[in-house]
Amino acid sequence: MRTVFATFNFKSTDTATAEKHYTENHVRLTLQLPNLRQYITGLVRPLPHPPSPHRAAFNYFDDEAALRWALHKSPAAKPLLEDGAAHLRVNRWLELDSEIIVPFEPRRPGLECFVLASEFELKLKGAGAEAAEQRYLDYHVDVARRLPNLRHYMISKYQVSTKIGAVTASGEVRMRNPLRMAMLVFDSSEALHDAYHSPVGQELSKDEEATIVNTRLYRIDATVQL
Repeated sequence: MRTVFATFNFKSTDTATAEKHYTENHVRLTLQLPNLRQYITGLVRPLPHPPSPHRAAFNYFDDEAALRWALHKSPAAKPLLEDGAAHLRVNRWLELDSEIIVPFEPRRPGLECFVLASEFELKLKGAGAEAAEQRYLDYHVDVARRLPNLRHYMISKYQVSTKIGAVTASGEVRMRNPLRMAMLVFDSSEALHDAYHSPVGQELSKDEEATIVNTRLYRIDATVQL
């Protein structure tokens, strides 16, 4: 699966009017994209440092080819991109290779939920990136998927090319530590709070301290669009 995660502010200082245009026009245009499998938008809860973006959106596609066609070649692409250029100031755009661990059930347009999205790298602790990756997938992801109240869980990372790896004396290509992202969806922020204070949540928090580094968190009051 290929996922786009975008954060942005409005170019207009009239936030109320910009919000109305975004929900009535930009969201409508996005929903016209072919191959769009899931679409979630939301307001990012502000943090004092660093300055937080105003909004965030997740767009799910089956693969990179489906995303490329939808955003660059389909008839729906041009009006959407023109609207974005006119009204939005994008400050984060990530195209991620993703895997759905817990499908979003129940999901319906208009459903309100709370999203915790986290960007991070894995702590290598002397091990190679592949070993850290395997440990993350085998243990950390298994713990996270058992969080109570969890409605949806997706993990993602950048596609890494061997061209950017460092070649050792033996000729082995050593991959750099890729940026990862995890998206956890709950009914509300209170449900997230309760989940992380459960025994499973405490186990997960402990492992996060041991496993991940360079974390950037987004707390999003979200709405399912598709």
